[in-house]
Amino acid sequence: MGGWHRATAGCCGMALLAALAVAGPTSGAAAAPTGSNSTWAVQDSPDVTVPSGQVQAVSCPSATSCMAVGYYLDSAGLTVPLAETWNGTSWQQQTVPSPAGGRSPGLDGVSCISASFCEAVGITDEPGYTDSTAFAETWNGSSWSLQAVPSPAGATGVLLKAVSCASATFCEAVGSYLSSSYTILSLAEEWNGTTWTLQSTPSQTASAPAPTQLDGVSCVSATFCEAVDFYGLLAERWNGTSWRAHSVAVPSGTSSPGLYAVSCRSRTFCEVVGTYVDPSSSAALTLFAERWDGTSWHEQSVPNSASWKTPTAVSCASAAACETVGYKEVYTTGGDTFHAIAEVWNGTSWQAQRPTSASGTALTELNGVSCAAANACEAGGALPVRMEAWNGTSWATQPAVVPLGAASNALGAVSCASATFCAAVGDAATAPALADTWDGSAWTIRLRSTSAAVPLAVSCVSATFCEAVGSSASGTAAAAEVWNGISWQPQPTPGPDYAAVSCVSASFCEAVGPNGAAMWNGTVWSAQSIPVGVTGGRFSGVSCTAVSACEAVGSPANSAGGSFAAGWDGTSWTAQAVPSPVGATHTWLNHVSCSAAGACMAVGRAIVGTTLGGYAAVWDGTGWTAQTAAMPVPAGARQVTPLSIACTSSASCTVVGYSVESASPYVQLTLAEAWDGTSWTIEPTPDPAATGNVLNGVSCLSAGPCVAVGSAPDPGGYNATLVEATG
Repeated sequence: MGGWHRATAGCCGMALLAALAVAGPTSGAAAAPTGSNSTWAVQDSPDVTVPSGQVQAVSCPSATSCMAVGYYLDSAGLTVPLAETWNGTSWQQQTVPSPAGGRSPGLDGVSCISASFCEAVGITDEPGYTDSTAFAETWNGSSWSLQAVPSPAGATGVLLKAVSCASATFCEAVGSYLSSSYTILSLAEEWNGTTWTLQSTPSQTASAPAPTQLDGVSCVSATFCEAVDFYGLLAERWNGTSWRAHSVAVPSGTSSPGLYAVSCRSRTFCEVVGTYVDPSSSAALTLFAERWDGTSWHEQSVPNSASWKTPTAVSCASAAACETVGYKEVYTTGGDTFHAIAEVWNGTSWQAQRPTSASGTALTELNGVSCAAANACEAGGALPVRMEAWNGTSWATQPAVVPLGAASNALGAVSCASATFCAAVGDAATAPALADTWDGSAWTIRLRSTSAAVPLAVSCVSATFCEAVGSSASGTAAAAEVWNGISWQPQPTPGPDYAAVSCVSASFCEAVGPNGAAMWNGTVWSAQSIPVGVTGGRFSGVSCTAVSACEAVGSPANSAGGSFAAGWDGTSWTAQAVPSPVGATHTWLNHVSCSAAGACMAVGRAIVGTTLGGYAAVWDGTGWTAQTAAMPVPAGARQVTPLSIACTSSASCTVVGYSVESASPYVQLTLAEAWDGTSWTIEPTPDPAATGNVLNGVSCLSAGPCVAVGSAPDPGGYNATLVEATG
């Protein structure tokens, strides 16, 4: 995930950070930024990924040759086609080209006549989108290649759901499309070994067609195919010249029938599976099956339970050996769960089986099945990719390839102790306790030990000592962890949560949060009393230059009025007044950085009239002053939001955050500004995405580059970690 912007990693920021052996930061998570006109470049940063993928269909021409197809979410957050081959021993992922210009392409059907010939069909976008398009690919035994697939004139939302090949020169693919009159009509296309050609279906020629979508097809020759309709009890049969509709009967008194899949072994034997709603079973969704004997369809008894069952595929090795797979929905007080199902036809009756993925795990399903023999079936499904094999007696899970896909990642704070060590903390969708470390050449993911904690701030004094603070995932308890040079270790903490931390040594740190403060003495964290003047407020930043010199800033809990500050003198916290800019009605202070006991700057936002802009306040050792120098707004933007600051002197500070453009729709871009003692200067920063970019934290070394962290959406819309450095 996030790899799409990694190629832009600048040479200068990384090289300088690695080359400069400089002193560590003078306070908290930030120190020593460079002056104005610095060049910012994106650095390579890793992201936590998650198991991804879903198998939609399987085809096995023999027990030692199978093809499974579907789709998965790649590391950039984009859906791409998936194909895996089975050689009798293991599953191997194959490279599958994506159609040009398509969003979220995936393969839904596959049919193989040998290890060296398969046809697969799929769609771009999710089913039901009016701009979906169909595509096809062919496998030659070593690679996949795209094929052109025609669409009916004026059609939108074109879907190809299934395919069946009787030979390398005859395949049928079926699905549906949305006509110009917004009616869902069945779609069929024929492969003649060279091209795909549209065919006419009964729904296309009907004077008043009902919605028809063909979800399954099975061909035993170029003159006999059977296709089934998802929206009713219609089957369509290909006789070599045309498609003809015929009905499939179900018990009287039922409603909402639908056919999902079909498998034919000859002109005189086919099996179809589907569902109907049975009022006699509390309106449960009931699985049913019917057999074609060459003359008519015959209903078969299928084991059902109180759980709602949905078949997704069926495959027959012979008239006496069929498998159907799918999933059942189980309703519980804790929420609905989905479990894989499988049933076998032995020539006389259907019997329920228990696939491995049915065992107690929520959200598992089997979507495709193919039987080369009565004792050799392969089934595939999700979540994520899973494959199971039937040996005639039982189902067993196989080690399918599970691609790694994107998950939302973000970095919220960073602290650099030297040119060869930085630590950044944040969260990811599956690993809320995300942390990265820099070793002088690369960033490495260092998942923190308390996976239920959300880290908000970090402060490092060396490569072997950092403190990270935050809250529990629920926000009801504080969290703190210490970095010992090898791993993060949790620490007991008082208080509900903390938003900022600053360390001057391994034996002294201060942490502050929405409801209080705590001190680390090298052994334990202990709660501290906060002054009456800031009770009910929310501390958001702290910076310490000595054991007896810290400044903390924050804002009222109700977001009304002005910001506040408090000073630590080694014994107690004292409330300090922070004046607002002239004309301001509301102010919020987000962060503070001190280069000396009497030299601090805090930044945030202020509302002056109807304008929301950046705001800075300065501490001179005696009192706070609202800075009169305005923080500039980038051209085309309507506001800036400073989130983090780093200062090495009263004449050298760097702020990062984000700006919002005036144009509609909403556009959010990264922001960096430098203070030279007189004025603020905007420093251009890279924006990997069109919007949604943010820099949440900054840390700088006293004589060299700054490092800022945040997040930016990847091409699939998932947030990826973002690291930028000056050069």
